[in-house]
Amino acid sequence: MPIINIKTLKLDQSVKNIFADKIYEISYNSIGIPAIEIYFNEYDSYHINGKLITSENPVVTVEVQGPPIGKEKTAELAVAVKAATIDILGESKTSIFAYHYLDEDTFAINGTLLSDMEKPK
Repeated sequence: MPIINIKTLKLDQSVKNIFADKIYEISYNSIGIPAIEIYFNEYDSYHINGKLITSENPVVTVEVQGPPIGKEKTAELAVAVKAATIDILGESKTSIFAYHYLDEDTFAINGTLLSDMEKPK
């Protein structure tokens, strides 16, 4: 099951709901797995280049852990995440995107490796 971590300053719940829905849609279309966990890692403050950031949220980091999807799909996903970030959170945001692939021989759900699960036809 892909896992998405979104790192940001605190957001209103309504904004998180909209952002999560959009990130889910984008990720499902790219990865093709319907069960995706999305977590918001929200902070009161953080530092960028040693400077304390407390109110204006200039950077949103989206990290995805999922199956290998290739360079082209990863690039498409990164562009779509950036577009969603701008659309929902504003033009001034920098979107940092990282895709960490999980090999189907090293990732299990309920004790069963992905490689041993029956594939949908």
